[in-house]
Amino acid sequence: MSNIQEYKEKQIAQKESLPELTSLDSSSKVSIWSQWFYIVGFVANSLKELFTLHKTEIQALIKAQKITNIDYYRTILFAYRDGHTFSRSALEYSDDYTANEIAAAQIIKRVAVQALKIENRLSLFVKIATEDANGKLTKIDEATLTRIENYVFVNSNAVQIEYFSDKADDLRIELDVYIDNTILSSDGVRIDGTSNTPVADSITTFLADKNFKFDGEIVLSQLVNAIQKVDGIESEAVRIVNAEASYQTPASWETITERYTARSGYYDLTEENLKINYLIKE
Repeated sequence: MSNIQEYKEKQIAQKESLPELTSLDSSSKVSIWSQWFYIVGFVANSLKELFTLHKTEIQALIKAQKITNIDYYRTILFAYRDGHTFSRSALEYSDDYTANEIAAAQIIKRVAVQALKIENRLSLFVKIATEDANGKLTKIDEATLTRIENYVFVNSNAVQIEYFSDKADDLRIELDVYIDNTILSSDGVRIDGTSNTPVADSITTFLADKNFKFDGEIVLSQLVNAIQKVDGIESEAVRIVNAEASYQTPASWETITERYTARSGYYDLTEENLKINYLIKE
């Protein structure tokens, strides 16, 4: 937030309180003294913003480096670079890489850390995931997971860490949705042609990580509320007929009554596992 005008007004008030500066009485906004007051105000405001930013960064660094602090492990896991030369003694990577190479090597895209204290000993359960070429969350293979485990510097001998990465938990959902047939057709397509799958898209958005935290739980009533916001859905006219989840292969479906937490930390809802019954109120 800019405080330039505030600083300028303080300088003007100070000027007016000094008799020796009464000659500086021009009302022009481009007078030399007015311009100098603006410059001083701009510099003061810039310094304030820099100090605020510096304070925020220092606080974040201190927080991340505290012994056994969860953010410490999140920070170093996100910084992991697969295949790059890492000095175990210096705890830093070689500087022989370009910015693009570094970005490509930072394969860990999601981290969830749960702290458990058992018999006065801290244990961490860490879920991690990467992304495929299409930006879709996916599991990290065992060989890479081993390299990650070897990379992480445990900053306390009292800490034990268990790493876990798996494929997405599968979802299977059936919905009854009552529609306004002046907006949506009987197969859920917008009549104006702007979207072929508005309801399915709303579910995808709900499950997306930006709205649905990694390692979070799905709450069916919240999903219903998200679908209800789609233009063309009648008021209070969404019903979940069935909802199931499975983390196993082959699938072993577990009925979701209201809440379910993904074992992997994220979900996959395929087109064939989503059935939407579009209905018209009589």
